[in-house]
Amino acid sequence: MSFDGKNLSNHASDLQSGPWFGRVVITGSAGSATRDVAGMGAGLPLADGQWHNFSATLTPALWSGNLAAALANATASTLTLEFNNAIVESAGLDNFQISPVPEPKTAWLFGVGGLAVWWRARRAAQARG
Repeated sequence: MSFDGKNLSNHASDLQSGPWFGRVVITGSAGSATRDVAGMGAGLPLADGQWHNFSATLTPALWSGNLAAALANATASTLTLEFNNAIVESAGLDNFQISPVPEPKTAWLFGVGGLAVWWRARRAAQARG
């Protein structure tokens, strides 16, 4: 999951209600996992008028909770965004993406299938000539 964020008001955010700009929660029938997307501390997104990309890769060490259980039968994925600096806050959000990650056995099957096609083509070429 990834998205772009931009501090439109160019005021540094204080994030006193939460130490994160974006939080992703994946929930499944066997558990849930949480990840703070944009890091810890004040000032995100930066007050520089530029777009910044934030992402939540599926690296288990970066998540709290049981990521494997949440992904085994995922039922919901939520993204909570927090950007506060009294009434002057203004953030732009764009390019939300959720990209599927192929299972290892799917990649293995494609590899074996590719080898089988190559082997058959090679045998046919040898038979012809």
